[in-house]
Amino acid sequence: MSKKHIGVTVIFYKKNNNLYEAVKSSYIIENASNFDIFKIKLSFKVKELLNFNFKGYKFLGVNDIYISEKEGENNFLGRSSFYEYNSLEKSKEFILKENELEVALIKSTEFKKKNISYVYFNKDLEGKEFYSTIIIYSQTKGNVDLNGLLSIATSKLFKEKILRYSIEKLNENDLIFVGIADLYEIKNSGLFEQKLDVKSIIELEDEIIIEENIEQAFNDVIKDYEYVS
Repeated sequence: MSKKHIGVTVIFYKKNNNLYEAVKSSYIIENASNFDIFKIKLSFKVKELLNFNFKGYKFLGVNDIYISEKEGENNFLGRSSFYEYNSLEKSKEFILKENELEVALIKSTEFKKKNISYVYFNKDLEGKEFYSTIIIYSQTKGNVDLNGLLSIATSKLFKEKILRYSIEKLNENDLIFVGIADLYEIKNSGLFEQKLDVKSIIELEDEIIIEENIEQAFNDVIKDYEYVS
């Protein structure tokens, strides 16, 4: 069984004409057994990224702290939950249409390291009020074909990873694979990336864990996942 690692998603941004161009990027923070060590290692990581990967950007803050596998093909590298998308039909709003997926697959042959986002509808055992859409982030390398990706997403092995690295109790049979949300190149050495343009910095600040809550968020992750360094 693979070890659990602390993952952190951070946001960098810069002004681009009338918009703010932002990048959410996630990284593993190794051997962070307490918050003081985590904070120091994260600070060094952010400085390194600003110097090499995100020149011209500013660091906004921490978006999420979670548990991840190590970086690797078909590993669990993070997730997003959308509780307002609480039906199978709403989950389908995230996925690429067939023609869009074909284009993404062809374009991905040019990429060295690819992020792939799998969409699942979670039919929670506790009742309809807990139904949600879950997007799982992973990586794939080399030339990929659709059948191979679908085989991974629906496999017992991959679903077991989702159960292991999720904070809530999920049931494998109620985790319904819906489709693929995205397939794109990772350019900035992260586990996965998401790019977005917003009109106001306030829109980005709403996605940041406020400074005084970061330690609690870290401790919650340590407690809930029985972190293994």
